[in-house]
Amino acid sequence: KNTTYLTAMTSSGYNLGGKYNPVTEKMELKISTGEKYTIVENKKEFSDIKNKSREMQEAVNYLAAKGIVAGTSENQFSPDNNINRAEIAALIIKSIAKYDPNANGNFSDVTTADWFFGVAGSSRRHGIISGFEDNTFRGRSTILKSQIVSVISRTLKTEMGYKNPSDIEHYLQIYNDRDQIPDWARQSVSLATRENIVIRNSNGMFYPNGEITRGEAAIMIKRMFDKLW
Repeated sequence: KNTTYLTAMTSSGYNLGGKYNPVTEKMELKISTGEKYTIVENKKEFSDIKNKSREMQEAVNYLAAKGIVAGTSENQFSPDNNINRAEIAALIIKSIAKYDPNANGNFSDVTTADWFFGVAGSSRRHGIISGFEDNTFRGRSTILKSQIVSVISRTLKTEMGYKNPSDIEHYLQIYNDRDQIPDWARQSVSLATRENIVIRNSNGMFYPNGEITRGEAAIMIKRMFDKLW
């Protein structure tokens, strides 16, 4: 039986996600007390990822089945579009099953009309993305690679107890542009490199100030998701 796309769905249609444990042959997920759900197959198909790498296709389809990522339309994922702060926050907060659609982060630039209202609130509540000093979330702003990697590393540390490498430079030395990685991100980049979260470039560059596409983000979040729970 193919268990790849199994997910837990509530009667109201909310996707709770969850993981299939091949040892126990059961689904494992985090739920609220009294919550009723059904295990269903929820396979998604996006026509615009068919020419992408196998890992990207598998990551997008898997995360879509769990309700962690969504397409830009019914059949389109737009893998080459850049990802913004709200989108990456949504991916992570849903991956760790701590999304509350009613969470209010009290950000000055987020209202209940924004699709990411609960994402921003949940993100602040659980320390994923806390915002800026001026109390803004800036959900529509593009997020840089060094920032995404740092958020993922922080999630692995807070959720799973991962520790920073004792020898940071050992992991950073593989990058030809390691001197361009900002000091605040070096520990996080080294941890993410050690844990194979970072997508390696054939030219040996990290590009800390580069932007990440939706497809690339899906790969990194799937690699993180595999390490959770």
